[in-house]
Formats: sequence, C-alpha cells, structure tokens
Amino acid sequence: MDFYLPQQSIGQVRAGQAVTVHIDAFADRPFAGQIVARDAQADAISRMIQIRATLCNPDHALLPGMFGTVDIAADAPAPQVTVPQTAISANAYGSAVYIVRTETDPADGKSRLVAHQQFVTTGDTRGDQIAVLKGVAAGDVVVTAGALKLRNNVAVLVDNKVLPTDDANPTPTDN
Repeated sequence: MDFYLPQQSIGQVRAGQAVTVHIDAFADRPFAGQIVARDAQADAISRMIQIRATLCNPDHALLPGMFGTVDIAADAPAPQVTVPQTAISANAYGSAVYIVRTETDPADGKSRLVAHQQFVTTGDTRGDQIAVLKGVAAGDVVVTAGALKLRNNVAVLVDNKVLPTDDANPTPTDN
C-alpha cells in the first residue's frame, strides 16, 4: 500500500514499523503490515512524503486501487500539556496565552490574581484541545475566555461558571 504523510510526521516513521490498514470494502477486517520504504523527497507542492507498506494478504482479498486508512504504530504516548483552542490568541508575533498567577500587591500587601501574556509554541490539535510544546507548564492556570479584554500584568477575577468544551470529536451546532 502506498500512502502519504505530511513532512512534519516523517521523523516518527521508519522502515520495519508496524501498520494496520482498514479497507472500506472489509470494514471488520484489519490488515497487518509494515513500512518498507519512503520516498527520497517531499512533494514540492503538497509537502507530503510517499510511504510504502507491505500488507499480509494471503487470500488475495486486497486489490490495487482500493481505498483504506492506515494506522501507524508510533512510539509510546508521551504526556502533553494541552489547553482549549479558545485560550490561544494569534498575532503578528506568534501565538500567546494569558497565564494567571497569584501575586502580592505592593500597595496594600494583599494577594491578587494577575494575568501574564506568555508566547507559546503549539503542536497538534485534537478536537477542542491544542498541545502546547513550549510556554505553558502542567498546572498553570490559563485564561480560556475573555482574553481579548486583557493586557499584560492586569488583575483578573476568575469565574468558572462557563467552561470551554473538551470534546475529542466536536461537531458544529446551529444556535
């Protein structure tokens, strides 16, 4: 089976890696195989790289030109910091979030919550969540709504009455 991967995924694929292919014509029957080769260059227009896998097909059920979906057995899952996509604001300088921290007010000595803009490097998106590769640590309190009204080092009030969705497979609704 020949299939394509985006160039940013090529570091996760190597010859000998296991694949499972699901063919539309045989929905209840997965086909096991392994990656045997990859193209020497990326397509100049799509930036995709062609990958070739051989599949176990002892009864010759698979035919050339059939459509299928390839699952690649990648490395063990790694923990990631994710935030709702609504927390990310994009501007000319890159992507940013507001992180809320507790600080002591120098005027009266009381503690208060303060928003700090933090530039981030984002990764993959899954559903309503986006991975943050750099800029947010696990446990940080991130502003998910109302960030357009914020500035750096402004006192904030946390109101968690309305929480963002966390759906792995969101579907649009007409409201």
